[in-house]
Amino acid sequence: MTKRCPYCDESVADEKYVSHLERAHDGELEGLDRRLVDEHGRTISRNVKPYVLGVAVLVLFVVAYLAIFLMPAPVETAAVQQPDADSPTHLHGDILLEYDGTVVDFDDPQYIEQDGCFHFHDYDNAEVWHVHCEGVTLEYAMATLGMELTEDSLVVGGEAYDEDDAGTTVSVTVNGDPVDPERYVLEDGDDVRIVAETDRGADS
Repeated sequence: MTKRCPYCDESVADEKYVSHLERAHDGELEGLDRRLVDEHGRTISRNVKPYVLGVAVLVLFVVAYLAIFLMPAPVETAAVQQPDADSPTHLHGDILLEYDGTVVDFDDPQYIEQDGCFHFHDYDNAEVWHVHCEGVTLEYAMATLGMELTEDSLVVGGEAYDEDDAGTTVSVTVNGDPVDPERYVLEDGDDVRIVAETDRGADS
């Protein structure tokens, strides 16, 4: 069935009539025609919203999947305790690592997404660390970045710091408390601070 448009005298299929009015004569409409077009627009809006929500949920799911399941496999390290890669989790926290006044920039590509259990992301500028496996110790976390860390020693950037050496101090704290990196398992929200200093660094 068709209907003749009163504005342009064109024959339009019944199911396309309202769309024709909206597309070709929106500025001319009045009375019943205006109400028909307005109601048609509201119906489309109501129908579209669930699809938009569904797409948003799907996008979030895909992002989460990529973040959790497509990360590199856990790195084989010399850490005393290895994480459980079969027990997923998702934790975040802060970290500062400084040696002789040099602050490590974890946004450097060499530190981005190097390990499946502990890593930094470039999309958040490495502002927080991410843990995706149960049992990630601070020692393991640093080992995935090519660093060696104990209670009283640090190897980073080709430099070795050991409190057995005169004039050298190594401080490892989490939330302000000293910890043993070999045993301390990272928890959500942890604020890690690792600072190594020498007399030569203090004098420079």
